Amino acid sequence: MAGELSATERLAVASILGVDEEVVRSITPLPHHTSDHDSNDNESQPLLRGETPPPGQLKEFFLGLCPVDLKEWAELACYLKIWQLIKCPMLLCLKATVPVVDYNEPKHNWNRLLNTLNLFLAPVFCAFVTKGLTQTITDGFVVWYLVLPISFLFAASVFLTSKPKEQPVYHALFSYVGFVVAVLWIYSTVNEIVNILQMFGVEFSINDAILGLTVLAWGNSIGDLVADVAMAKQGFPTMGMSACFGGPMFNMLLGIGISCTIVTVRDGGTFVLHTDDVQLVLALGLAVSLLSSMFIMVVTRFQAARFYGIYLFILYGVILVVALLIERQVIVIPW
Repeated sequence: MAGELSATERLAVASILGVDEEVVRSITPLPHHTSDHDSNDNESQPLLRGETPPPGQLKEFFLGLCPVDLKEWAELACYLKIWQLIKCPMLLCLKATVPVVDYNEPKHNWNRLLNTLNLFLAPVFCAFVTKGLTQTITDGFVVWYLVLPISFLFAASVFLTSKPKEQPVYHALFSYVGFVVAVLWIYSTVNEIVNILQMFGVEFSINDAILGLTVLAWGNSIGDLVADVAMAKQGFPTMGMSACFGGPMFNMLLGIGISCTIVTVRDGGTFVLHTDDVQLVLALGLAVSLLSSMFIMVVTRFQAARFYGIYLFILYGVILVVALLIERQVIVIPW
């Protein structure tokens, strides 16, 4: 029943059922009054509470490609905003070429359009950085004739075999692609830094060995210094100590080995290393440092005391001063 019955209706129902009119009154449901205000409140409630609709593909693409964090932009100071704008071109190039897989993000940071663009630009960037994009293979066939179709084929395959709302099964492979492209970014950046240092060396008549011993060595090792000290302070001194020797060993064996291998393969001959007095002194200083460190570790039963750190600082200072004096021909080696 939609509402309360009138007196005539109750009397008719009572006569049909054979009961009193009061019984009919007691079983008649009371009307439910719904105000306009409650109706409006119910209609204004969202269907899914606490959930926002996912952005479209284009919006997701531009948000992923944007080099500025839009959520933190309003809270940044003026000088930080200027710094962010200065970094925008480089960050834009990085985001366009390096795919990132982050398991802490929704969909593991899958962005269909952006990852498609990454897979198209990554081979082109790799060929360009390694200076092979304009190389001629045979009979006027340039490398980029082959790189562009392969890049387009990879990008089209990803776009056609994936969905925008969930990452594909092969999404983890993008992390390996990102690693290779990131290594080539570091390679190209280091080459430019070395070129700049060589320019300063030519301008101010400074030997390459001195530049490598001072500016390049400090810039290359500052990250390892901070990381190793942080590990030691957090209660992992053995790990920090191992990293102090493992990092330079990795750079020397693989860095020099790979570089010499590339040069010999490219030039089709033997790599000739031109040495001078400064480089010989540096090699001798490195040998003294390693041999003395091995002797001290054996004597102290592999317990690095404070005097060992002070000794290394003094040894580095002596090697640096001697190298500088030899470069300025204050000290002349008689060989």
